[in-house]
Amino acid sequence: MSRLRVRAWVTKREGAHGAMRSGRRSGGLHTPAAILLLAVAGSLAACGENAPWIQPPTEGVARALDQAMGPFPLPPGQVPQEPVNVTALGYDQGSPTARISVVEFSDFGCGYCRRFHEATYPVLKAEFIDTGKVRWKYVPFAIGMFPNGSEAALAGDCAGAQGNFDAMSARLYGTQGEWRSTREPFNLFTGFAREMGLDADRFAACLLDPQRHARLEASNNMASRLGVRGTPTFFVQGQPVQGAIPLEMFREILSRMVEEAGGEE
Repeated sequence: MSRLRVRAWVTKREGAHGAMRSGRRSGGLHTPAAILLLAVAGSLAACGENAPWIQPPTEGVARALDQAMGPFPLPPGQVPQEPVNVTALGYDQGSPTARISVVEFSDFGCGYCRRFHEATYPVLKAEFIDTGKVRWKYVPFAIGMFPNGSEAALAGDCAGAQGNFDAMSARLYGTQGEWRSTREPFNLFTGFAREMGLDADRFAACLLDPQRHARLEASNNMASRLGVRGTPTFFVQGQPVQGAIPLEMFREILSRMVEEAGGEE
C-alpha cells in the first residue's frame, strides 16, 4: 500500500459492496459494514459539541446497509471530491502492505481519546497491528475545545520528529489536567521532552517552526474536510466511526474485515 487515502465515500467495487451483499444471512447482520452500522447506532463516547454525529438507521436493514456503504454526512455545503490523501500526515503503525487500514483523528486533550489509547488501542495493536493485519495511522489535530490543544499537538509532532511520538503521546494523555491548565505550555512540553531524553533545544525550536505549524494546520484542515466533528474519529477502510467504541466491537469489526480480505499480507 504505497499511498494511504481516505474516501468521503466508499467505492462500490466488487471487493466492498459485493462482499456486503453476499455476507447477509438470515437471523442477523454478519458483514463488517453491518457491524460498523451497529457501532455508530449505539451511544458512542466522543469529545465534541455534536458527538456522536453519525445518526442511527431509521429505515430497513437493507437500505441502511446500502447507505452505510455510500456517502457519509459531510458538513453543510460540502460535497465529496477526490479521495483525500493523508499519506504525509500523522504517524503510521503496522505493515505498509496490510490489507486493512484505519486512520484515526484524535485530540490529546480529549478524555475519550485518552481512555481509548490507554485501554483499547494496546489490545488492538497487539492483535492486529503488530501481526501485520492492520495498518494504523494516527493523525493528531486540535478540535478547538481544549486549552493548549494546538500546542499539545505540536508537542506530539515535534517528539515524532525525533522518533518518540508514541512516548510523548502517552505522556500528553497522562498529564491532560496539567498542560490544559498551564500558562506556559511550551516550557512544560520542553520539560517533558528533556525528561524523556530528547534533544530539548531541538524540540523547543521545533515548537516554533513554521513548517510544523503548517503541518498541524494541514491536519486540522483534513479533519474538517472529512467532516470530523468529534474525537476520536476513525476511518475504517474509509468508513467513518466516531467515538471510543467498546473493545469487543472494534475487535469484531477488524476481525471480520481481515477475514474477508484474506488475512494478513
